[in-house]
Amino acid sequence: MADGVLDDNFRHHSGGCSWFLLWLDYSTDMEIIVLSGGFDPVHDGHIAMFEAAARKYDYVIVGLNSDEWLTRKKGKSFMPYSVREKILKSIKWIDEVWDFDDSDDSACALLESVVFSHANITFGNGGDRSNDNYPEFSFCNEQGIAIDDTLGGSSKLNSSSDFLNQWRIETCDRDWGEWKVLNNYNSTTKVKELIVYPGKSLSWQKHQYRSEVWFVREGTATIYFSTDSAGNDVIKTTKGKHQTHTLFRDRWHQLVNETDKELSIIEIQYGTKCLESDIVRSPRPS
Repeated sequence: MADGVLDDNFRHHSGGCSWFLLWLDYSTDMEIIVLSGGFDPVHDGHIAMFEAAARKYDYVIVGLNSDEWLTRKKGKSFMPYSVREKILKSIKWIDEVWDFDDSDDSACALLESVVFSHANITFGNGGDRSNDNYPEFSFCNEQGIAIDDTLGGSSKLNSSSDFLNQWRIETCDRDWGEWKVLNNYNSTTKVKELIVYPGKSLSWQKHQYRSEVWFVREGTATIYFSTDSAGNDVIKTTKGKHQTHTLFRDRWHQLVNETDKELSIIEIQYGTKCLESDIVRSPRPS
């Protein structure tokens, strides 16, 4: 121990033993930092926060939220509690990992448990909580618990959900904008978002195996389409926000953004096959 802070090797090999924590707490002026979260998955912002906490405080306790809490927050957990717990326990900056009752969607029960047996407690508020309007803020004020919102820097603002969404959503850049696969239900149904930049257009195209419904989420869409399979009879229409247009299989069509604002289209594909390779392109007839 140096200057009241645990040496990194000593911290790592103490194994986060509760008897060790009790002995230190009542024999020194040890400062304890309490952190909490789902950590599903752990990312670089979390690591920066853990390291900053370990360098600033004598002992780091991390409260790990339940799978049920993650389900309420984002639909389901990416990794089960047992896996997340094992990962956190392997991080040298963390001394103990605690489970707690998070049925009220707060870490108040965790803080209450720590305060019951230890003094000199600080709650490490991460980037996911802000504006002093979270339950832990009121609890800490009532219990005289300090709050430290400086740990880990701005990188903590990169949430685990953001990383998972980037991994889950397939994105492809094009010279006209980009498309994202929002959901690929099976080989016969797919939902995409098309982002078309101002003044840009997609190709004049048709599909052999699928039809499409275009829903204008934002902006104004100019749509050219044919009523015949040869593409000779071209019709132009304009659709505004929250309007739809159906494009049938084997019919030529083109999406154009003739405005100075970005266009967002939710595209619902359906048919016998929904493949990116199912496309035929050609110059649009004048």
